[in-house]
Amino acid sequence: FDNFTGRMLKEAGALTGKTIPSVFLDSYEAGAQTWTLKFREKFIEKRGYDPLPWLVTLAESELGKSGNSSLPWIPTAGKIVVESVAKTNRFRADLMQTIEDLYIEENCDAQTQLVHQFPNLKFELQPYNSTYNFIAGGRKADYVGCEFWHSNKVYGWWSIGLAASASHIMGQPVVPAEAF
Repeated sequence: FDNFTGRMLKEAGALTGKTIPSVFLDSYEAGAQTWTLKFREKFIEKRGYDPLPWLVTLAESELGKSGNSSLPWIPTAGKIVVESVAKTNRFRADLMQTIEDLYIEENCDAQTQLVHQFPNLKFELQPYNSTYNFIAGGRKADYVGCEFWHSNKVYGWWSIGLAASASHIMGQPVVPAEAF
């Protein structure tokens, strides 16, 4: 943020929030990011136990085929179980929830806070194709956007209903749309 968007907004000065009314974060298309240097520490803080002994339960999974969507790549208990199937599935649910929580806190919420450092500036987010709940992530932004493609009758159209629902919940009367 500081090296590009923040720098541009500082240069814009009084135009920020007027001529430049918002910062837009396009749909998330970086695949499933599931580990950082601080993830273990954050997991322990949020869930109260160490995930390290449980990571073996993810072996022989679909981790390498995660693609661009939510978290369906974390399989149900399979060949490797720690303690019990129920506890293994509980770990997997905790893993998914922790990843979602951190995306919302350290991406959606953090971006909104950075944008709001500038008077009258709004943050617009397309909260899909990510590892977090569309509405939970979208609620952190000022505007929830969507997209649709005229030449492709499949891609993007599904985002309109989600964005409209999130916007309605937030009391946002307009849904910005990226159209192709």
